[in-house]
Order: sequence, then C-alpha cells, then structure tokens
Amino acid sequence: MTTVTEIANLLNLSKSTVSKALNNKSDVSPETRRCVLETASSLGYTSSRKEKKTLAVFIKNMAYQRSSDFGYEIVHAFSKYCEKRDYSCEVIPLTDDLQYSRTYGAYMVEQGYAGALLLGLSLIDPWISTFKSARIPTVLFDNAVPKTDSIASVVCDADKGIDEAVQYLRSMGHTRIGLLTGPSSSYAVKQRYRAYIDTVSQAELDFDDSYIGMDYDYFTYMEQRIQQFIKNGITSIICTSDVRAQWAIAACINQGLRVPQDMSIIGYDDLPSAKQYTPRLTTIHQDRSSIGKSCFAVLDALINGIPIDSVVIKTRLIVRDSTGTAPNTEQQKKQPLS
Repeated sequence: MTTVTEIANLLNLSKSTVSKALNNKSDVSPETRRCVLETASSLGYTSSRKEKKTLAVFIKNMAYQRSSDFGYEIVHAFSKYCEKRDYSCEVIPLTDDLQYSRTYGAYMVEQGYAGALLLGLSLIDPWISTFKSARIPTVLFDNAVPKTDSIASVVCDADKGIDEAVQYLRSMGHTRIGLLTGPSSSYAVKQRYRAYIDTVSQAELDFDDSYIGMDYDYFTYMEQRIQQFIKNGITSIICTSDVRAQWAIAACINQGLRVPQDMSIIGYDDLPSAKQYTPRLTTIHQDRSSIGKSCFAVLDALINGIPIDSVVIKTRLIVRDSTGTAPNTEQQKKQPLS
C-alpha cells in the first residue's frame, strides 16, 4: 500500500505538506494539492479518513430515483450488496463542472473513496481520458474500458438481444427491418448499432443506409424517420431504447399506421413501463438487478486484488403485443429500394 512518505519522497515535498493536500487543508496551494492528489491516484493510494470503506456511484445521463427508471434497480442492488459486505455507498450525480474541475483519480483520493461504479458516461465525457492514469478500483457499466488492472467493465450482450430480435422478426415474415438509434457518443448505443448491422448482414436481409434513423433529438425527427421507413417498405423497427420505441409507436399512429398490423416495433431495456404501453411493448430485456449485483461483485474483487477484465450479462427478447406478422409480404419483397 502506498504511503504518505512515498508520495512525499517522489514529489520532493514534506510529509506534512502531502498530508495537508490529501486532507484538503487550506494552507496548500491549488497546484500543489492537484499534483499530490494526481500522484497519489496514479500510485493507488487509498485514504483512511472515512470510518468504513466507502464506494461511490457516479451517474450521468441515466434516471435512477424512481422505480420506473432504468438505473433504479441497478443502484438499489448495488447498494444492497454494499450493506451486506459492510461498505458505505454514496450516489453522486456526475456533472461536467465536476469532471472539468479535477481528474477522476484526484477526486477519488480527495474524497477517500475505496472504489467506484460509473453509470451512463458517454465516450466524450472528460473523465474518460483520465481513467487510465488512476490506479483506483473502478467498474464501468456498458462502456469502453482502458487496459489497466484496476478497471473492469460489466456489459450487456447486445449481440444476443439484437440477434434474437432480428431472427424473430424474420420468422414473422419481415425482410426489411429498420433501426432507430441515438448518437454514437454512447458506447452502448454503438454496440447495438453494430449488432444490428452484423445480424442483418448475416441473415442476408434487405439493407440500405436509409433503413437507419440516427438522431439525438428523436422528439423532433421521429415522424420524419417513420415517413422515410414507410417509403422504403420497412415493416418492422428495432429501437435502441424503450423510450425511443414509445415515440416510434406514437409517430406511426400519427401517420395512420396500426401497430403491429402495419408496423412491428421492438424496444430495448424492458423498463417497467414497457408492459403499460399500448400496445404492450416487445423489447430486449436487460436484467438490471443482476447488473447491479455484478457491478458490486466485480468492484469488490478489484478492491481485494483479484484482476478482472469484464463480465457479460445476457439479454433476451420479450415478445408482447407491439410485434406481429409482416403485412403484404409479397408486395414488400417486390418494392424497389429508394
């Protein structure tokens, strides 16, 4: 375990200066404090200021406070297992201001956290580039992971879920399957996009770039995308989230289409509200309780010196009422690409 003395010797500072910097005392310059914190982080220093080991859960771009939110069960399960193993757990909404104010490692050392779970970060978040230099036990959910012994990932198997969705739609007579997705700054969305491309190609189904609608603001562009899909003879759509699927259903209805008689729609996540949509949503299920449990198990292993790379959580298709047999299958096959 790295000591204050080792940090002081490396930086040619006194032990008292290093100790003050680590404990956020006011009589240390901001530059010295930043240097001490980042050096301590790179050496794997852990503070003993807290009465018990405390884990941080940083959350961005993910709702988690209500039982209907995607992150709720993840955080609940993670916190539950923290209690069982005698850890404290603090949930921290992650802002850009915090990320720009100091590096991930510096913040972790400053606050005395033993490890952290990060949920919902995009590939362009400021902290992403600072993870590699921090030797602090860290778990990322559904995100790219730098190759270090202190960082691991828990991911959901997009390939399996998307493959099941495509094969199911194909069995129902659909040969033109569209994709409604979000921006490529999300690692999870990129994986779902890639899985769709690979699966449609392997299934030798019709495909054209116009079969994909990629928008951040799906509220504004959804009806435009549905019109594009209708023009191209698409009879089924896979969405990279349940919320996006809900808006797709609304846009189809506004275009005079019936779901699923005229257009089949599949979501992704299986939020509690998926069963309450009209029609009830066919979707790709992610076991959020297992995600939270696995994230804790992996982080606990890292804290105890067990090297782990990644854990993959299986997904599965849940068939409900928003999908059905392809309409006018023969006409669909004959319609030319636009």
